[in-house]
Amino acid sequence: MHLAELLKYLLHQLQTGQPISVAPTDELELRAAAAWLGISPSELVRLGEEGLLPSHQVESRLVLYREDVQA
Repeated sequence: MHLAELLKYLLHQLQTGQPISVAPTDELELRAAAAWLGISPSELVRLGEEGLLPSHQVESRLVLYREDVQA
């Protein structure tokens, strides 16, 4: 995720009262991974469900490893 996208995302979260989470550097949450790849979060979910992109659930969140997203 580029710095400008990150700042825009953080500002949106703060303005709308949404939580901001900090994940370990080797993992990306759904929105961050989708932004990194330039696709919608729903498209990323589809890729994960079809086994085209490795992902796993952490509680109710879809999480991907940074190395899988960057590959």
